[in-house]
Amino acid sequence: MLKRIMVAMGTACVGGLVLIAAAPATQPTAVQGAPVEVNVNLTCTGTGVQFSVDPWIVEVEQGGEIEWVLNPGADSDAIEISAKTGRWPFAQQTHRGNKQDRARANEMRPNQAGERFQYNITLTCSPEGREPFEVVIDPDIIIK
Repeated sequence: MLKRIMVAMGTACVGGLVLIAAAPATQPTAVQGAPVEVNVNLTCTGTGVQFSVDPWIVEVEQGGEIEWVLNPGADSDAIEISAKTGRWPFAQQTHRGNKQDRARANEMRPNQAGERFQYNITLTCSPEGREPFEVVIDPDIIIK
C-alpha cells in the first residue's frame, strides 16, 4: 500500500518518519523568453524525508513556460505536477517527468495575468526495508 504524505511548511512525524520543510530564503524568480526552471530534490532516509523546491513561488509571464528539474541524485525516479484545485493556468492539468525528461508546463491559457495558482509536486520515496510512500509538496505559481 502506498502511503501519501502532504507537506506544505513545517515539521511532521508520520509513522516514525520526520518530515522537515522550510521555505527557501530566495525571492520569486521570473525569466523572460526561456522556461522558468524549478529545481526539486528529495532525500529519503530511514528516519525522515528532506526536500527542496527552488523557487518556492514561481513567477512567470503570461504565455510563459515552466520546467520542473528533478535533481539527478534525488531519491525519486519520477515527478508529477498537478493543480491543487480545479484552477490551472495551463491547457494540460498534469505534467510528468523524470530525471532525464523534465516535467514541462506550456500552452498557457489566455488572460491569466494577476492570478496565483496552488499546485502539488508528487514524488515517491522507496526507503530500504520499508513500504514506498508518496510525498506531496504544495508551492505556488504567480502569473504576472
